[in-house]
Amino acid sequence: MLHSVNTSKRPLARVLLVAVALILLQSAWGSRSDRAEGAQMKRLRRSQQTNAMIKVQPVAQVTDTMAEMIRRDEALRAKGLAPHVSEPAPFLAVPHDLPVPPGAIIQGPSAAATADPALPEAAAGPLAPALTATFEALPDNGVWIPPDTNGAVGPNHLMVPLNSQVRVQTKTGVVLSTVSLSTFWASLGVSDVFDPKVIYDPTSGRFLFVACAERRTAASSMLFAVSATSDPTGAWYLWQLDGDASNTNWVDYPNIGVNTNWITFTSNMYSMGDAFAGVNIWIVNKSTALDGGAVLTNLIYRPGMGGTHVPCLTYSASDPVLYILNNWNGSSGLLRLYTITGTADAPTWTATSIFPTSSPWSWNCPDAPQLGSSNGIDTNDDRLMNAVQRNGSLWCAHAVALPASAPTRTAAKWWQINPITGAVIQSGVVEDTISGMFYYFPSIAVNANNEALLGFSGSSSTTYAGAYYTFRDSTTPAGAMQTVSLMKAGEAPYYKTFGGPRNRWGDYSATCVDPVDDTTLWTIQEYAKAPESTWGTWWGKLELVPGQRPIISLSANALENTVMIGGNAAPQSFEVWNSGETSLAYSISDDAYWLSCNPTSGECETEQDTITVQYATSMMTPGIYMATITVRDPTATNSPQEIEVTLRVVEAGLTGIDMVSPWNGTALASAPDFVWIATGGLSNAFAVDIGFAPTGPFYSTFENLHQPIYENHWMMPATIWNRIASGTRLYWRVRGMDMSAQSPAVITSDEVWSFTKR
Repeated sequence: MLHSVNTSKRPLARVLLVAVALILLQSAWGSRSDRAEGAQMKRLRRSQQTNAMIKVQPVAQVTDTMAEMIRRDEALRAKGLAPHVSEPAPFLAVPHDLPVPPGAIIQGPSAAATADPALPEAAAGPLAPALTATFEALPDNGVWIPPDTNGAVGPNHLMVPLNSQVRVQTKTGVVLSTVSLSTFWASLGVSDVFDPKVIYDPTSGRFLFVACAERRTAASSMLFAVSATSDPTGAWYLWQLDGDASNTNWVDYPNIGVNTNWITFTSNMYSMGDAFAGVNIWIVNKSTALDGGAVLTNLIYRPGMGGTHVPCLTYSASDPVLYILNNWNGSSGLLRLYTITGTADAPTWTATSIFPTSSPWSWNCPDAPQLGSSNGIDTNDDRLMNAVQRNGSLWCAHAVALPASAPTRTAAKWWQINPITGAVIQSGVVEDTISGMFYYFPSIAVNANNEALLGFSGSSSTTYAGAYYTFRDSTTPAGAMQTVSLMKAGEAPYYKTFGGPRNRWGDYSATCVDPVDDTTLWTIQEYAKAPESTWGTWWGKLELVPGQRPIISLSANALENTVMIGGNAAPQSFEVWNSGETSLAYSISDDAYWLSCNPTSGECETEQDTITVQYATSMMTPGIYMATITVRDPTATNSPQEIEVTLRVVEAGLTGIDMVSPWNGTALASAPDFVWIATGGLSNAFAVDIGFAPTGPFYSTFENLHQPIYENHWMMPATIWNRIASGTRLYWRVRGMDMSAQSPAVITSDEVWSFTKR
């Protein structure tokens, strides 16, 4: 998103100095662009025609440290040089209300999720819980509008990258470091840096950071960085990627997501005349990036797919699919779902035919009124702000203009979506139809208990622009949030354009889960700070008390069962109980057609509930089958809990024994481990026979040692091995029977093998 930057405070000499630097930089970029006119540009042009995925090398890659960034920043300031120079620029639009393609699968909400209730501040119902801490994030330095409010929460730090500066704080608000945004990325040789976004990846324990650089030039680039550890004050790996090898378009408004395989970031693409051209999607092998390696990025350019594609922040390390959402058609209430599948080095991007839908809205968000000024606050449009994948669902948030037919206000809309089918589990609109509050630039986070925090800005003709939030837990009705609460009150009117046409705000916000306990929620929001026409950003922390929730306890985490072909395996059972303080209301599901649980739901406080596991296996072929039983309670501190089920379907009775080792004719220096493979049988017992001739007589582990063998191997004891003279040749075979058969028959291996003691 383009921004306005105040250059009026800079002396002429300083501006001239930076202008010379920019000329030199553009010259260097021209050389780089000329070099790029080879195979990579041809591949990219071909990909723009076919939407194929190509491999691209980074333009630059460095390892830097926060300490070095601070040193550079201080050196610039000591010389009186501002670390960033830019020009005022307008908000850039993306396509809206796109046509629905043939074959689209429009997935509407369930009946319980269609309410989309209005929740004015005066609405009945519980107020969102009080925040446990609030404090300043990063103030206005008088240079940038809008700030692009953004932040991430790590185990010990808060990171706040705005268009103006990058700040790292403790979780109590103590400032540890502050550098300009351009200084953070300066080691890559870029200067015009904008639109920063950061997330914390809980599965790798790293901060992931993206930004755009060099707007409206052939040098346009996507920048991304990975912290070397969970500490953002330490080392960072930084990369620079060419925005467009054909030098036709430039990158703007990035988004970033991650899962177990990939770090994925996207950008809107614009011509040098600011016409929308499509989206770029970069897919990076996550493990390579975490090591600071030479990443080979998968890039796909997509015209005709709308703008602002938002990859999900994925919380499960076991989910192989990375989901992407974008706003498709507000008049029809449609989003669109995309997927990235495949391997870490060979991803596949798919524009699915799935379009989740709920109540319609307008994309054309009106300016928000504010106290003390006739100038409205720019609320932009309806593009998605963020998306997360949590507990088997996709959650996302964005602003909408309502009513859809003739909008008069902006509101915060949120969704919960089934990623497999695209069905809308629930969606809601947080709006105020009573006191005239406008809500804008929302972001959402969901913790391990499926509790959601929604943060946003708000204002009205009687209220300065402030920071607000709302919340939902298991007691909140479907499609609803609790009553809106104030996080940080606005302090003054806000009107700052730096000569541009719009009173810019946003362009986004951030709401996060604390990785330490996976339940505490944070949000960072913009507010109007005193004195007049000053923006500020503010952190809010919502710490939820685990002791007030149930805890799922299970008597087993694995079940094993074996059945003979043609029959149903014997039922099994496990117990569920509550180890927490409040009542446990659980539900049970499984993922196998041959498995069922009874009951599938219940409530318990201190008692144990017995769950019967039943098997329908009579039509199954021999083999090993796996399934998972999942026990959930969204209010429990440890939901969900899983039981892994292993089922073996075997042939009717023991039908054969095949020798494996020691191989026929082998010379052995140590006591042998006899190994064989049995075919069929439900409860087999074996004997190993050893003799001096292939026809016997044999010394038997069963008749002589009185040791039935229940596994498919037997290790000869040293006491027997030591009694055998060197050079002796011995012969062995295996006998067995299925002890569960009604008329067990002894099966003997077809062969007799020999071995010699050295």
